[in-house]
Amino acid sequence: MAKGIAVAAMVAGLVAAPALAQDEWQSEVAIYGWFTGLTGEVDTPLGSVAFEQSFSDILDQLDMAFMGAVQVRRGRWSLIGDLVYTDLSQDFRLPPGVPILQPYGQVDTSVRLTTFSGYALYDAVSRPDLRLGLGLGLRAVSMEAGIDLSLGAPSVGFSGEDDWVDPLIAGRLVWTIDPRWFSTLLVDYGGRDGDTTWQVLGTVGYRLNDRWSVQGGYRHMTIEHDLGGQLPISLELGGPIAGFVYRF
Repeated sequence: MAKGIAVAAMVAGLVAAPALAQDEWQSEVAIYGWFTGLTGEVDTPLGSVAFEQSFSDILDQLDMAFMGAVQVRRGRWSLIGDLVYTDLSQDFRLPPGVPILQPYGQVDTSVRLTTFSGYALYDAVSRPDLRLGLGLGLRAVSMEAGIDLSLGAPSVGFSGEDDWVDPLIAGRLVWTIDPRWFSTLLVDYGGRDGDTTWQVLGTVGYRLNDRWSVQGGYRHMTIEHDLGGQLPISLELGGPIAGFVYRF
């Protein structure tokens, strides 16, 4: 009788083990570099100013940048947080013939941007090799931007700053290719009160061991907002991404 109880307990333990493992908390922290270019357009009272910077341009004029992410997962639920901070500036000559801005020949722009994107996702598909998470999120944004026009006419400047939060819908696909290789795709879209924001992030990763992995891919983010109700701005950030992930 005692032997039968022991065998039954062992079988029950084996059956329950996967479920228990699925209920355990799993956490990941990532630090990465985003080798992004920046395209933007600002509507000033004198006209629209468009600017574009490649990654090499940004490296020359970048004051500071930080990017990191954290994920907590239990069973089918995942909570994800992603932080981006960048502070950059650019100056360039205006080409001749720009309407309204014709008297000016020099433009100095500055943008300080902090975004925090948070998601709560539920795995609608949960297989050992494939997970599809769907859910909601938000993007909290803090932005300061300034435009100074000079050279050819008396200097004039426009600036704006604002903090806001946009709701998001989001989806993430995680594909385990083999025990070492995996791929992820994250897409979100949102906005309110005339705002628009969306993002696509795709990566391929390689597990170095049970704790560490490396990832690389491409990320694009768009943010459109009227800073302080007086300086409409549209920013597009896009470029390769690479980093390390620690799992615990």
